[in-house]
Amino acid sequence: MTKKNQEQNNNIEKNTGFVPVQYKILKLDANYIIKSPKIDKPKKKGTGTISYYNVPKTELIDWLTLSHGNNGLVSVGDNILFQKIREVKAEISGDESFFDDTPNEQQYKAYLKLEGYRKEIKSLKNALKEKATEKRIEKLNDKIMEMEKFLFIPDVINVQSNKTAYDEFSKKGFYYAGEKYIRRSAGSGNLKQNTVTFIREEICDKVLAKIRVGFQIDIETTEILAPSKFGAYEGLTTSGCTFVTKPRVVVIPDFEYITFRDKNNKDHNVYYVTKEGGRDTGEAPEYDIDIVPFFETKEGGAYLNSFDGMGFVSPDFVEEKWIKDLHIDYVPSAFNVRSIGVKGLLVSFPFKEFARRKGYTQIIDIRYKGCNEDEINFVNINDVDVILTESQWKYKKLYADNSGKVGYNFDYYNDNPEAIWGVQRYAPKADKDVSRLNYQLVQTSNIKEDDDIQKVVEPTEKYLRPLAEGKIEHIMYALLKETLVQQCEDATEDRDESEKDISLENEDDFENTASDNKEWERLKTTTLNNAIDKNYELIHDAYVNKQIISFIHSVLDRAKAGKLYPEHNSNYQFMISDPYGLAQWVFNWFDWERYGTQGIEDKVIQHMPHNEKEKMISGIGLVPPKMIYSNYWMKKKVSKVDACRSPMTDIAEHNILTVCNSENMAQDIFSEMETYYKYLTSGIIYSLHDLSTVIHSDSDFDSDMVCTFDSDVFIDNVWDVMPTTYDKGVDNMKPQKYDVEVAVRSDKQGFGNKVGVYSNYSTSLFAMIPTCSDGEKHTDPKYPEYDCTEKQLELYKTGKKNRFIIGEEIDSTKTGQKPEISSDFNFSKPDKDEVRYYNQSEIEEYARKFVEQNELVPKYMPYFFIYVRDNYKEKYTKYKTRMNEVCKWHTYESIDNFVSGVLHETRELKTKDEETFWEYFVSHCPLLLTECLMNKICWKLEIFEKEIDAIIKENWKDNDRYILMGYAKQIDITKSQEKFIREQYENYIDGVKEIFNKKNRANTNGGNKELYQISKRDALIFKIRTELIKELKVGFPDLFNMLVKSLKKYGKSKYDSINSFIWNVMGDDILDIIPLSDKYLKIDDTISADVIQGIEILGKNVVFTWEDRKIGEIQ
Repeated sequence: MTKKNQEQNNNIEKNTGFVPVQYKILKLDANYIIKSPKIDKPKKKGTGTISYYNVPKTELIDWLTLSHGNNGLVSVGDNILFQKIREVKAEISGDESFFDDTPNEQQYKAYLKLEGYRKEIKSLKNALKEKATEKRIEKLNDKIMEMEKFLFIPDVINVQSNKTAYDEFSKKGFYYAGEKYIRRSAGSGNLKQNTVTFIREEICDKVLAKIRVGFQIDIETTEILAPSKFGAYEGLTTSGCTFVTKPRVVVIPDFEYITFRDKNNKDHNVYYVTKEGGRDTGEAPEYDIDIVPFFETKEGGAYLNSFDGMGFVSPDFVEEKWIKDLHIDYVPSAFNVRSIGVKGLLVSFPFKEFARRKGYTQIIDIRYKGCNEDEINFVNINDVDVILTESQWKYKKLYADNSGKVGYNFDYYNDNPEAIWGVQRYAPKADKDVSRLNYQLVQTSNIKEDDDIQKVVEPTEKYLRPLAEGKIEHIMYALLKETLVQQCEDATEDRDESEKDISLENEDDFENTASDNKEWERLKTTTLNNAIDKNYELIHDAYVNKQIISFIHSVLDRAKAGKLYPEHNSNYQFMISDPYGLAQWVFNWFDWERYGTQGIEDKVIQHMPHNEKEKMISGIGLVPPKMIYSNYWMKKKVSKVDACRSPMTDIAEHNILTVCNSENMAQDIFSEMETYYKYLTSGIIYSLHDLSTVIHSDSDFDSDMVCTFDSDVFIDNVWDVMPTTYDKGVDNMKPQKYDVEVAVRSDKQGFGNKVGVYSNYSTSLFAMIPTCSDGEKHTDPKYPEYDCTEKQLELYKTGKKNRFIIGEEIDSTKTGQKPEISSDFNFSKPDKDEVRYYNQSEIEEYARKFVEQNELVPKYMPYFFIYVRDNYKEKYTKYKTRMNEVCKWHTYESIDNFVSGVLHETRELKTKDEETFWEYFVSHCPLLLTECLMNKICWKLEIFEKEIDAIIKENWKDNDRYILMGYAKQIDITKSQEKFIREQYENYIDGVKEIFNKKNRANTNGGNKELYQISKRDALIFKIRTELIKELKVGFPDLFNMLVKSLKKYGKSKYDSINSFIWNVMGDDILDIIPLSDKYLKIDDTISADVIQGIEILGKNVVFTWEDRKIGEIQ
């Protein structure tokens, strides 16, 4: 790094990490492309022409300021593809200096450049405060556009499509702004969104040569990999990451064994789902469930790939190289890494120290698998930085050694200068206590009693009540905490090939919580936080009051949708398989595979193979079955946790695990843990000797995250049942030559992800269980733990069959095969032609059979889903509106009062008319009004909402103080300026109404409605803000003064919408308007209650201290 760069580095806050630049690319809807005019171009070979769609150019400023439907700019993290594009462009332009820096240094330079732009823009804004001239305004706008051009990558376009439109241009490409774009890749993450990445044809071949680096086999002429798998692997180059120093690597085989084979141990048995009929058989698919030992779930013996997707990185190497690359000051426990054809988790484990203590000096690479010992070139352990397991090396088959003497050679890739490594995510220095539950986690528990249900909702209620009471300290803490919760939940999402609408912060949860009618008015939490932190008096501002009330209801609505705060602690951490066991495998795999041990021939290792170097530990790994090692939970002195991983659809997926500690472990074993797990300050360390990965919906260790929490009510109410798994079948994916035609066909097979749809089958089934409570208890000997009726058991069985369907859907982007739906999930519709000539008794018999056939088929979602998705809320609202007059006729009450009274148990059905109406209302309702767990939680929170509303009404009533507007200073303004401001205000009001109009809300062609709406709103705000500055020729302080003076004349009846306009148009620049208060609130939730007794909030001891600001700071 140059001296200048080093100086810049010193000026940045050190050792806190940096986020690589989020660049911007175009995302076009396929329908937009095929509606464009065509252009004829000569064929490359032969005579004649080819017609292409020619999308006209839209200027960058227009993409930024105008709405273009489903088309627009999206933000994408820097990645390997972008780096290779930059390299190609530098080579084409002859810019040799580009290669003076490493990819990491280039990435950090870009980060500093963006920071520089932001500082310059802030400086130019400050200059406008002093004196706003046309030249200064132009200079500010020019600098903003310069930054936007720096962020924009014109070489890549993402296309969102359906199969029909995609066929129109997928194979030959299309033109945009005079440049031809052709298909490049479609990873698993993009295919879930029906999105494919296109790249400029001019640079594609050169970029491809850099990405398909060191291949020993031509994939376009050789049948070596299945197209869907190769396509998913190529998509890894679009995963956002921070580039790091290339390590020295050894690859070892996967540990494909199990450490147990006892048939009579319930802990090792599973419900095993198999499929009969279906694809290519001519018969309808049907699913069967049996109880079998896990070992027998695969012909020839099933096994666990106990380190699937996981390897090691030397802490010494991390300390020397990677923490500098990442600009952090600690050695993370684990890294989610990316390289070309490499993906997975690297755990910081001192394998060199392990080798030294155990007497190992060398390691054997996978290339020597099956060789004689005299053919092996042993690798000195001191020459190794990273150890990959075979499952992490996706391109293994493309690097067959050309000597013919050994197997696959990773050096063909890693020794090539084009090889590049990146870190997508790494474990935090300290884990946060900020995770909320979700409805899948809640509904799969065995919580039934009202007292226990109250325990589930109580933490959320206790959290919200002080906010409603207007307690300033609690409000400021809550706003801060919600931001941290958001960051934590976002960090658990799959980030492969992730893209975001450029103007948005991520939506808060994967369930896409329904919004209320005022959602668009809410301020960004960070802006509100900073404003109140600067001057706490703003909490008493009438408009801010409404935002805080809206915030309270937002948290409450999410809680009704399952986003509940648990009692005590909870968080997400990496799943890590016992690394001690992996170290044993690293140094012994060749001998174990070659010479065998007890049972190894049939994929079972029950005891440690005899090895003089392993005198102390007789078993494999250190963590016993049904236990975990966790530094986080040990420090909190927690003995048991509930471990959960989404999606959760079966009642067996709550994994109750005991935390290892010095008291429940043998002293010598725990001593080994402390020695070798010293870098694992974060992460949940699993045992090799149980079925935890099966319980967690067949998880692996390639960076999967698990939620662990110590809530007594969940731990005490877990189902004691066997886990469910399903027949994965054999890998029928046929290797093919990989060309654009094959790639396109594979893309289309991956379109249309329905994991959410199939997961909702389970939610529907759980909601149906209370409807089948009448009847005899089942007598099926396979399900002794299921205390339920025969029909309820059938619903539980259907849920287990759903595991098969969900598993196939999750894997479909790699396998290219979509799941087949059995009759258990198909809701039959009556055939009108069939019954046309039936007499009355025949019709009644037909209807009876029809109802019986559909009785246990999941079709309707439970009531609480009105808080999960807007469309269910709209359906339910329309249904109630339709039934309102009928309700009044039968009950003499409005539908809202009557229904809420019955659901909340504040009224009884007193007359026959009321009973008749209620029976009809329930049976025809588009949602299930059953007493399932999530519905009961939702109704409890609706009752609590009435209490909250009463508290708010009492504590926040009659506030008409608009404090922010009072900060405005006197300013002269012309009539034309005032007229222009009013016009822009009216444009804002009309524009927002149009965007959120119900007729337009659904017009997103399958896109994310919320993101679409907010993106359009932000484009509207950006446009108005730009035009105001340009026309008025003033800085932001004077802009604020002019806005207040002009709009105040509308009168107080419009002050709320005026404040919405001012806050949104001013954005973060409003912070410069707000004066510092004389005091500020210091919040500390890290102090033990034994030291200072604070206020308990969500299991944490929070200490609030009001401190005076310094005189100079206030001035």
